[in-house]
Amino acid sequence: MIKFTRTFKFYMKNSLNLLRIYNNSKVIVIGGGPAGAFFSYYILKLAKEKNLNLDLSILEGKYFVRSGPPGCNFCAGVLSETLIKKMERIGIILPQEIAQSSVEGYCMLTKKGELWLTHPLHARKIATVFRGNGPLFSNITKNISFDDFLLREALKMGARVYYKKVSSIELPSKPEEKVLVKTEDETFEADLVVGAFGLNTDFLEKVKRMEFGYKPPKVLKTCQTELKIGSEFVKEKFKDFIFILNIGIKGFRFSAIIPKGEYITITLVGNDDLTFSKMEKFLKEDFMKKLLPDGFSLPHQHCHCLPRIAVTSAKKPFTDRFVIIGDASCSRYYKNGIESALITASLAAETAINLGISEKDFRKGYWRKARKIIIDNFFGRLLFSLNDFIARADFIVESHIRIARSNSFPFKILRNILWNMFTGNIDYWRIFLKSVNPFLLIYMAFSGIRTILDNFFKKKKE
Repeated sequence: MIKFTRTFKFYMKNSLNLLRIYNNSKVIVIGGGPAGAFFSYYILKLAKEKNLNLDLSILEGKYFVRSGPPGCNFCAGVLSETLIKKMERIGIILPQEIAQSSVEGYCMLTKKGELWLTHPLHARKIATVFRGNGPLFSNITKNISFDDFLLREALKMGARVYYKKVSSIELPSKPEEKVLVKTEDETFEADLVVGAFGLNTDFLEKVKRMEFGYKPPKVLKTCQTELKIGSEFVKEKFKDFIFILNIGIKGFRFSAIIPKGEYITITLVGNDDLTFSKMEKFLKEDFMKKLLPDGFSLPHQHCHCLPRIAVTSAKKPFTDRFVIIGDASCSRYYKNGIESALITASLAAETAINLGISEKDFRKGYWRKARKIIIDNFFGRLLFSLNDFIARADFIVESHIRIARSNSFPFKILRNILWNMFTGNIDYWRIFLKSVNPFLLIYMAFSGIRTILDNFFKKKKE
């Protein structure tokens, strides 16, 4: 009798709640990139486990099977070890033909030498991909698009895709009313709308003007180019390693070279918005000439873009029947944008299925857990600021390289810190705690003094 009463109360409570997912509920996902595809796949998976049928449609303005910007979502295309594990955990297995390179490790280039870091278990669990179907002018005949692969996984789970650009969203004025999503030629009605439109769109301002409290993240314009230099040269020069250029160049916070078969992707992040002229200047630097084929010059036809990345998180990316996911909501500082897309997508899907689709539900379920990324980003900013300082202090860089190459006690700690900074395998706050290890700090102080003295006596002899 008690069990029956509890069941009856649960049924009545949910039957009176209009802001929930029910059988045959209509869900519209705006954006078919990783965030949208992950959400669609995962919510359909959760719904099937609860014997719910959902009518889910994805609205996407791009064809990911096209090469260059028309089919690309502008990203460096590095899939971290933790991302690949999370994908496998929900049943998405990356095909070999999508991965362009299986990364062995990272090579950090500095003014005082280079440092090669390999996986602690000597495994290759990091992959590089093309977001669209290869760079512009690549003439690739088979489908190697990572975004299209994810979209197809969502379609297998039961989603539909319409290649249409959304022009506006109309939120309901009453709880029982639906959301209207309008394209140029059609209007869709939905119980739940999910914004997975990313940062590289003017649609963010339209959402901001909907006046439910959403404020987009502050963004920074980065610069990226993909160069075809031949698979043999890529293999010989880069050896399946991602190169991190920690040169300490004024105006740049981060630069990387990512091998992808016969191509390399060069990514630059500055202190301010970048233009492609910065990339052209960067390619003419002496250290870059050593990494490119002899006599290399930037071809007239090449693929490049100026993608935006978030440097803060959004404010209130949710309201009744509408939730925003991916980097238009929150993502890790300078790191793992695709993994952040999976995390926010899964949190929003779990909230919609298990709690509801009201503003209160999204605040309690989705945003409360997503805020962990925001809190962790505070430590990420500290670490990147510290790295900026170190990169410009030659004696500290030299000291770091010396410690990381040695067999001394702190060498494992320092290499572990650098590995996790590059890969993003663990939270920033954990990396920060490792970096303030008192034994490491004391050893580094003595090593720094030794470096200064060595350089002093070396100059004196000269």
